[in-house]
Amino acid sequence: MPLAFVPGQEAPTLYQLTFAPGTTYAFEPAPEISLVYAGAGAVTVTLDAPVTVTRATHPGEVGEVVEAGTAFTFNVGDYTVLPAMVDGEVRNDGAGPATLLVSSIVPPASTELATPGATPAG
Repeated sequence: MPLAFVPGQEAPTLYQLTFAPGTTYAFEPAPEISLVYAGAGAVTVTLDAPVTVTRATHPGEVGEVVEAGTAFTFNVGDYTVLPAMVDGEVRNDGAGPATLLVSSIVPPASTELATPGATPAG
């Protein structure tokens, strides 16, 4: 369910994904960078890239590094940043629904990051 979206504009977006018990959702690589927050329930996630998961049970601590191809549980309040062009799978093995909030943005091309008219210090 989109929570914030501008028609004709690819990003930024904010949406909520709800997974019924027993649901498996496989996603393909996309150019956006996404902040993913577990809003309800728990899901099992497997990604083809390493990520750092910040656990709600350990606020203020350095996040847990999860290697590519390793399944991990994502519980309420946990969050991570998915890099661009990552694919993976989200699975709800629980008895109730699980919800993820996802905020995505497509980063500009590296040439668009430069400030017009600026000269590097040298």
